[in-house]
Amino acid sequence: QQTPRADVLINLWPQHVLLCAAAWPVRSAVVGLDGVALLPTLLPEDAQQILKQWLSAYVAAWQSPLPVTVKAGLAFVSEQAKSQTTDDEQQESKNEAALDKASKAFSDSFSEDNDYSRSLYVQRSFESFEDIREGLPQWAPLLYGSLVASATMESVSA
Repeated sequence: QQTPRADVLINLWPQHVLLCAAAWPVRSAVVGLDGVALLPTLLPEDAQQILKQWLSAYVAAWQSPLPVTVKAGLAFVSEQAKSQTTDDEQQESKNEAALDKASKAFSDSFSEDNDYSRSLYVQRSFESFEDIREGLPQWAPLLYGSLVASATMESVSA
């Protein structure tokens, strides 16, 4: 089963949330070679709640750099969304797997397409993934969780 790529939808998501918050019943889509990623209409109250979360993160970011980066945050939330569990031991294992994926997205020695190598801001703010490891489980879902939870895929038939 295909899952939507949050890294592709991340640029469309803010406009989508703003339009829904203004009570415009929009559905947004990104067309790819093998499918269509869809963002469904959000209730205005839900979209406004997302905006409030973003604004609180914005205020906090003026105090100190948030311990989250785009690729690492999306990797963390996407990995967590793959399996839902209520067992504490399984939850701990799921968090470790998500942190491992996020670590690779932050700085993977085999790839130059990661947060650390692509951003001078990230390089100046954080020495390594360990600097964001503790705060990532709090900030990544707040910033990116609603995107990953909302997005769906439709297959393109030839």
